[in-house]
Amino acid sequence: MKALIKNLHIFLFAYFAYQGWLKYNEIVERKVQIQEKEPVIRARIGKLKRQKKEINDFLLSIAEAKKRIELVATEVEKIQKKLPTAISDAQNLEFIKKVAEGLNIKNIYLSPRDEKNEGFYITKKYEFKASGTFLQFLIFLEKIGDAEQLLNIGEVKIEKSTNPQKGRFQVVNYTAMVESFRYNENYKEDRGIEAIEQKFSKPTAPKNPRRRGRGKGADDE
Repeated sequence: MKALIKNLHIFLFAYFAYQGWLKYNEIVERKVQIQEKEPVIRARIGKLKRQKKEINDFLLSIAEAKKRIELVATEVEKIQKKLPTAISDAQNLEFIKKVAEGLNIKNIYLSPRDEKNEGFYITKKYEFKASGTFLQFLIFLEKIGDAEQLLNIGEVKIEKSTNPQKGRFQVVNYTAMVESFRYNENYKEDRGIEAIEQKFSKPTAPKNPRRRGRGKGADDE
C-alpha cells in the first residue's frame, strides 16, 4: 500500500499524459478535416464572389438600359409633338385637288376616310382617283411629298385607260391613298421599365421534386 501511495504521482502523470495525448490526437484530426474542407470552402467562396459580380454587372446593365430606354422614349415623344394637333379635311382636300388640277389631271375624285389610331399618331386617309399620263402622276406624287403639310402616298394602283387615246402619251387611271397625320395627345410611349423591374423582382418559385415512380419490385414486396 505504501509502495502504491509512493508511486501515485507516476500513475497520475501517466493518466494525464494519456488524456493529453488523446486530446492532441483529437485536435490534429479536426485540423486535418478542416484542411481537407478548405479547398471546397474556398471554391464555394470564389463561386459566390463571381455570382455577386455577375449580379452587380447585371443590375448595372439594367440601369444603363433603363437610361437608354428613357432617352429613346423622350426623343420619340419630342418627334410626336412635332406632328399637327389637328387635321383639316377642307384644307387637305383643297390642296390635293389644287395640285391635281394644276397638272391638268382629269376626272378627279376625292373621298375622306375615317381616322385611324396608330398609337403614336392618328392617320386620316383620302381616296384619290384620277386620269392622266404616267408623267403627270409622278409629278403629282412629288408635289404631295414636298408639301408643307405632312402627307404620304400609299396603296397606289395604276391601270391602263380603256378610253380612246387622243394624244401621243398613254392615259392611265390611278387610285391612291393620301395619308395625313396628327399628334395623338392620349398616347404616351411605353418605356417597358416597370415590366422589366417586376420580372426580376419576383422570387423564383421553388421547383417541386419529382416523385420517383414505383418499380415492378415495389408491387411484388
